[in-house]
Amino acid sequence: NLSGDGIFVYTRRVAPAGTRLTIDLSLGAKKLPLSVQGIVVWRADKTLQPRLYPGMGIKFTDLAK
Repeated sequence: NLSGDGIFVYTRRVAPAGTRLTIDLSLGAKKLPLSVQGIVVWRADKTLQPRLYPGMGIKFTDLAK
């Protein structure tokens, strides 16, 4: 799930909240990868969000608006 503010990543390798990450995104077959900075702001809860678990929400921190 990708938006202008961040991305949800469905993964078993969930980082702790507050972790800063570099994410390489490829948007389309012919476009160069885009490297963005982000911070983990939430982690999916197995009880509250069973369809999203395991995963994490990452807020972009360096995109120009």
